[in-house]
Order: sequence, then structure tokens, then C-alpha cells
Amino acid sequence: MSPPRLIDVALPLPLAQPLTYAVPSEWDERVAIGMRVLVPLRGRRVTGTVVAFREAAPELTGIKPIADVLDAAPTLPASMLPFLRWLAQYYKASLGEVIDCALPAGLKREELRHAELTERGREAALSGCLADGSVLEGTQRAVIAALARGAQPLRTLLRPPRELRASDLVQAERLGLVTIQYEWRGKTELEKSVDVYRFVSRRGSRASDQQRAILDYLEPRDGVSRDELRAALGAKSDTLRRLCERGLIAVEKQRVFRDPFQGEALVPHDAPTLTASQAAAVARVVDALDGGFGGYLLHGITGSGKTEVYLHVIAAVRRRGQSALLLVPEIALTPQLAARVRGRFGDEVALLHSALGPGARYDQWSRVLRGEAPIVLGARSAIFAPLENLGVVIVDEEHEPSFKQEEVPRYNARDAALVRAQQAGCPVILGSATPSLESRANVDLGKLVRIELPERPTPQPLPTVELVDLREHAFGGTDYRFLVTPPLEGALRSALDAREQAILFLNRRGFASFVLCRACGQAVQCEDCSISMTYHRRRDRLVCHYCDATRGIPEHCPHCGAAGLSPLGFGTERVQMLCQSIFPGARIERMDRDTTRGQNLRRLLRDFRSGRIDLLIGTQMLAKGHDFPNVTVVGVIAADTGLNFPDFRAGERTFQLLTQVAGRAGRGEKPGRVLIETFCPEHYVLRCAQRHDFDAFMEQELRFRREASYPPFAHLALCRFAGEDGRVVERYGRELAAWLKRSADPEVKVLGPAAAPIERIRGQTRHQILLKSSGRPALHRLIDRLLADGPDSTGVRLVVDVDPIDLM
Repeated sequence: MSPPRLIDVALPLPLAQPLTYAVPSEWDERVAIGMRVLVPLRGRRVTGTVVAFREAAPELTGIKPIADVLDAAPTLPASMLPFLRWLAQYYKASLGEVIDCALPAGLKREELRHAELTERGREAALSGCLADGSVLEGTQRAVIAALARGAQPLRTLLRPPRELRASDLVQAERLGLVTIQYEWRGKTELEKSVDVYRFVSRRGSRASDQQRAILDYLEPRDGVSRDELRAALGAKSDTLRRLCERGLIAVEKQRVFRDPFQGEALVPHDAPTLTASQAAAVARVVDALDGGFGGYLLHGITGSGKTEVYLHVIAAVRRRGQSALLLVPEIALTPQLAARVRGRFGDEVALLHSALGPGARYDQWSRVLRGEAPIVLGARSAIFAPLENLGVVIVDEEHEPSFKQEEVPRYNARDAALVRAQQAGCPVILGSATPSLESRANVDLGKLVRIELPERPTPQPLPTVELVDLREHAFGGTDYRFLVTPPLEGALRSALDAREQAILFLNRRGFASFVLCRACGQAVQCEDCSISMTYHRRRDRLVCHYCDATRGIPEHCPHCGAAGLSPLGFGTERVQMLCQSIFPGARIERMDRDTTRGQNLRRLLRDFRSGRIDLLIGTQMLAKGHDFPNVTVVGVIAADTGLNFPDFRAGERTFQLLTQVAGRAGRGEKPGRVLIETFCPEHYVLRCAQRHDFDAFMEQELRFRREASYPPFAHLALCRFAGEDGRVVERYGRELAAWLKRSADPEVKVLGPAAAPIERIRGQTRHQILLKSSGRPALHRLIDRLLADGPDSTGVRLVVDVDPIDLM
């Protein structure tokens, strides 16, 4: 008898390597790479993915068999494994954690464990003794008492006020008192189906009026759903059942795909005539389709038609029979862009992003896996779309920090897109009006080819930008009237009087930034985070914008006990109320995280585009590539806020944000005007934004980065460690810093330890160490040694973030 086949299984756990399991003979022919299997691990069962077959070897003894095969066909193409392995290695996650991120949530199953008394356990319940005559101990009696009325889920048994532990149940199982049953259940209905009815016959003359109406409706049609019959005829379930029993109609289950486009009609779009620069950009990429991998930075001013370049390149790729991947940074961008892409390519398009329900996301993902949707449009996680024969990868708004994931695996989808395109041997396009400094530096290094779109397709030039010096206007007062200065008010009034639209941008949501005690001067802080809570007037609640904790405004100061707390500061909610008082006849709406839950985002964008909103006030969601042709005025309130952020990228992010939000003005036939309110109009970031001068900004910003040894002139990794006990966190930080300094190569600098800028979040004290290296290999060698042999981290949670974006 030949030994069982061995397989390596990647588990969604922080393990250094996949684990090896044996395949029982009855499943030998079924198992393939990319399939999910159920495996035993430390007394429980875990879902993993087969990533390799392994040869038997003498040292491989005691190999456990898999418990089940969960798929009839691979859920993960084997061709994607090299990409997933690279991502796991580079971002210091396990392969199983990366695969868990790559697969849709609809595939995930949860283990339900139930405990039940055995016959021996029931006898012990009656006698109070074990089989050997010994008296039941306290924990044994507690287990038996808890199960006396029948089986119980383990999660119920271990929940307070019971004081049972998992080890108590394990001991009871070993004694034969209880048995633990395992049940696996999908977290969502994978494939949705509906009843579809078809006409069969009219034999026999007896039929009610409704039955005849149903037969008349079905006869000329090729299958009708139950919902359609109800809507058209008021057909009842009993009537349909009786017709089926008589053999006059037939019913069958038919799979339906959940609609990710939320009922939006597919409106075909013809391709417009390209400008000379657009045509040159398309030709540059299309001519390279046969040449394998190549990186292109499409640097086009706001409104220059980068999307049209993408669509023409995708069309060329599809003519070659290849697939295409288009990534966008925000879900807010997908409705309008999805309409354009679908209008051009129809049902070939799949939509993948985290706002889809697990069922709809699974449907879209499975269409891609089966080759039915060769074009994928999606946010960050769409980088894992199971596309075969990839012809182009496109990253729109490549500068956006939201391409970086802050949970395991902490990957940057923009950088991962470069590797996926390289492995597929196809071009990659990074598009932006304000490219990241890293991408722009890669042009100088010859790693990317710069393609420029210097003008808009419309006759209008870029909008004029005015810097409003707040030092020249009255600042203060409890009504916050100063937020809208006379120049900004005049510009808004002119636009509204002309039946044009306007945008006000403030990157701070809520009504008041904090609630202050006038007696002691302290702000009300979140109990679990070292951050002031923001007052939201509509909800009449204080909200922590880091952990989402809420509370009412206390009657007395938590610090000194005095009464009379006052909401101070401002956010989008207060600005909306202020504008409603200044422009009482205007239709004003707000677009931020508080107002865009569920279907509200799509509704807001649709209403603004159709002219049902005059003035839209919002946060950075407004700056993300939207096209509103009737917007002629954009105002920016408190433009200095981002410049004062404790982050070396503060200047770059502020320039990008101001340029992007300014680009919403003047995209139609009318010229645009932008007013930026600031206390420091002489700052180079604001001056460059005013002149739309990216190259001048880049030159000055790169000079600062080079002198301070920050990216793109260095490589970073952030070691963040957190725990409930601040003293333990501090002690670990000192030990970790000493270990890193002893272990690092000379080119790696160890900065810290230091408290994180926001020291407490969700009750955890957070400290960090920044690693800075002139070379990437030395940095990765140090991190690998740390994760393998670093100091004991008992009492703290260590996170290593490669190429960090968030340093807070």
C-alpha cells in the first residue's frame, strides 16, 4: 500500500510556514492546488488552502490527515500563488493570512462546536461518581450541570457568569463524560437562486381565471420568476403549486447574481474623440502590449481625461483577448466610473469593493474566476481578483494613501500592482494629477515612463486659485461666521445666483471639534483613546473618530466637576448649518462619513450631478476624481490644518488634496474659481497649489526629503507595540530598541522608542520605533531576524508595518 500524498496547507494564522497534512486515499484524486480543505489544529478545525504537494521524507512523521475537502474545484488559481507569496514575504504576513484576504468573505465558514453529555456522563449526573467510583470534582460537576438539559454551543458554555474554561471541557471529554461535535456553516448564502416557472401544457379544460392568466403569461415566454408573476398577475404560491401538480407548468431553481450596481441601468457610451495628447498616451501604451512588462506614470492635470485613456487601453487589451484590472482608491469613486466602464464594455465588467455585501461580492468574484468578467473595477482589495491572461493593470489616483491597508496583510495595492503586472508580463499604468513623490522619483530612476496630459478636452483652462489671507479678516465669535469670509461668500453667492453649483471643502467632520470646560480648560476625551471627542449635533452625541465610542455631553466636567461645558471648534456639520443661514434659499447637503452610509453616497452623487443640490459641503471624499460639469466655485476652509500634521508627508498630502479639490471647478463649459482660506498664504505648498505647479512643489519637497533621509531616498518600517499596561509597553520598547541597534546593519537607523502621536487607542498604550534604511535588503533582513528571534513580547502586541503610510 502506497503512503498517502502529502500537501502543504496555508492557514489564516501568523505561522512562519504552511503546515503539512496527509490526504486520505478516498480524496486523493480530488485534491488540487488552490482548493480549500478542513484540517485539525490544536484541538480545533481550521480552513486552509492547498498551496503545494510535498514528497514523502523520513523526517516527516506523525502527519495528521485532513478532515475534509471543501471545494469541487480550486477557489484560487495556482497562477496567483507566486504573487501572493511575494506579498506575504514583502509585507511580513503569513501566506495563509494573505490568501484569507484574497478570497471573498462569502467563502468563509465558521466552526460551530457543541458539547453534549455521553451515556457515561448522564450516569455520572445521576450517581455523582465517575466510572471508577471516584466522586465528581467541582469543575466536572459544573460541566455536567451545564449540559443536564441538552447539548449547548461551546460559546454559550464558556460565557459569563459561568466560570467554565475550555480546558474543563477538554478534561471532561477525555474522561468520556461529554462529546464535542463540530459543525461548519457558511457565513453567507453562497449561490442565490430563484424559482423560475415555464409553460408545459393546457391539457384539461378546468382552470380558474387566475390559472388561465398564468398560463397565458407563461406560454410565450422562456421562463418567468415567481417575483415577476406576483408583480404582473398577483399570482399566489398555492395557485402556482397546483398548476405544477397538474403538470401544466414546471418550476426549477435558477441561479441569479446579486446586483453590485444597485439597479443602475446600463447605458451604452460611445467613445469620444481623443485629444492629441490622449491619443499619444494611448498609442504609447498600446504599442507596448507585445513588449511585456513596462511601467507608465500618466501625469495629467485634473480634468485632462485620464479615464478615457484607461478605457481606450482596456479596449485594445480586450481586442487581444486579454483581461484588465482597474483599481481606484475609494468606493466613492466607483459609481460614476462604474457607469462609464459598463457603458463601454457592458457585462464584461465585474465590480469588487468592500462595501458590497458578502453575497454580491462572491457573485462578482466567481464571475471573474470563471472568465465571465474579464474586466475588473474595484478598490484596494481588487488587486486579488482571480484574472487570468492579464493584459494591463491600471491604478487611478495612484498617490492616494487609501491604497495602503492598515490591517494584516499591510500591503500597498499600488506597489503590489507593479509586481502583479511584472509577473503577468503586461504594462501597468499609474495615473494621477498629483503623483506621489515615490512614483515621480521612479521616473527619474528610469523605472517608470512619464506620459503627460497637459490640457483639458474642454475649452476651459484650469481654474483660477485665490489665497484668502485669514489674518486680514475678523476671526472669532461664537457664531463662527468667520469661517466663510466675505470673498468666499461673494463667490458662492455669484455662483448660486447664476444657477451654478459650488463645493465647500473642510477635512474635518462633525459639528464641534471638542467640548471644553470653561473652568479648567480641559476637553472631554475618549476614555479609551488619548484624543478629544467630537460633538455631532444631529446625533447629539460625542464621538471618538478613532474607536467610534459615543457618549452624551456630560453635565459636569470629568476633570474638575464644574458645570457648563461648551462645544467649540468646527466641522462639516457646523459649516452646513452656517451656510444654511447665509444662503437660506439654497439646497445644501453634506458629504462625509456620517452622511454616506448605505445608499446615501450614491444618492448624494446622483442628486448633485443632476442639479438637485446647489452647494455640497464635504471632507476629502469630495476631492476624489468626481466630474461635476456645473461646479464653478470651490472653497477650501482651514487649509492650514493638514500642514501642521506631525508627518513628513504633510506637505505632499496638503498639496495633493488642494490640487485635487480645486480640480472639481470649471470642468464644464464655464470657467472655474477656487478660494483657499489660510493663515499662511506665503507657504510654498499653497503657492505651488495656487499656480498648479507640481514640478516646483516636487523640487522643493524632494530637497527636504533628501536632507532628512525620508522616502523616496530611504526605506521605512514602523515597529508599533501596544498593550494595556503602559509600563510594560515602555519596558518592552527599551528592550526592543537595544536589540534592534545590536542586530541592525550599519545602513539601518533605529529611531525611538517613543510614544505614538496618539498614545492611546481603544484602551491600548501605543509606542513605536521607526526603522530607516538606505537599502531595502538590509531593512528586510533586520525585520526577518526580529520576527524570528526578537525579544520576548509577552504583554504587548508587536506590529511591523513595511513602507508605512500612517505614522500616527
